[in-house]
Amino acid sequence: MYTLTLPRLATKSTSQPMLWDILNARTSIATDMNRHGSLMTMKINYKPNPGQSRRSPPRQWEVWLADAAFPGSEKKRRPVVVGKRNGMTWTVYELVPASASGGLDARLSDPARAGQDRPSAVKVKKPSEAGADAFVQKLGELSHEDISKCIAAMR
Repeated sequence: MYTLTLPRLATKSTSQPMLWDILNARTSIATDMNRHGSLMTMKINYKPNPGQSRRSPPRQWEVWLADAAFPGSEKKRRPVVVGKRNGMTWTVYELVPASASGGLDARLSDPARAGQDRPSAVKVKKPSEAGADAFVQKLGELSHEDISKCIAAMR
């Protein structure tokens, strides 16, 4: 049994129940939710499954944080858009700030859905390859409108 203690927000906010909903959804059993002064405590029964991957493989048009090298730069951790799967690797496209994008890049109409906090663009003309071990964390996914923009920019 693990005990998770988080600071409680001073004002009633919509983000606080959402945090508890996320914790409830990601744990098998969540019980004994207590409120003590400025802290909220929740005891969680959690049993990891050793040997099983908790992360699903990346799917096309998802945005991931990945260790990838692109033409003209060395390998580093950066946000990428996942393209098609080629056996044990995936084609990935670099996600850059919109201010650093060129005229041939696809600007995102919904950067928040893609997990970005500022206007961004997908560099579709310079893809790279990444293996399964390169993907660190899923950030979001592209909207249908953004997928259409990427496909049009690839032509």
